Amino acid sequence: QNINPQILQAYLDHVVPRTCSDGDDAQHGSSALADIAVLQALSRRVHYGKFVAEAKAQKDEGAFRELAARGDVEGIHSLLENVPVEDTVVRRAMTKAVVFGQDALSGNKPGYKVDPALVANLYRAMIIPLTKQVQVTYLLRRLGHADKVPQSPEDWPPYLRAFALGDKAEEQVLGY
Repeated sequence: QNINPQILQAYLDHVVPRTCSDGDDAQHGSSALADIAVLQALSRRVHYGKFVAEAKAQKDEGAFRELAARGDVEGIHSLLENVPVEDTVVRRAMTKAVVFGQDALSGNKPGYKVDPALVANLYRAMIIPLTKQVQVTYLLRRLGHADKVPQSPEDWPPYLRAFALGDKAEEQVLGY
């Protein structure tokens, strides 16, 4: 499933307003190139979920096959979900934003290029849910039940849609 339209919409509605200053800096070419690079990276990250889904399905194909036959999106999701790993991924993303996102030598006031909590929230509220959506879709199709794939973003449970549960405070995003 190509969910790039959902990635683009979440990027425009939630990421750009939080990372860009109001106004026009007249750097349209640079901005367009940066947007393309970010969107490609987000898409690649989300669609890599297919490989994880395949590995998990190979370990317990019978259970996945049974759930797929029933079109049980929530059941497939529960077999795929690994909350401790998700929490680790979110913390790792935030740590990388802290380490690599410092703006100490630019002549600007020291700080971060992008708030590390925003990066963590991006993972928790956008990347992880969309990755799971790709995984569930992949498994339903691979197991011969493409007709059971939800057809529109609104047909998916809220926890499998980008920002459907809203933004969260840093403590909630990080899971502690």
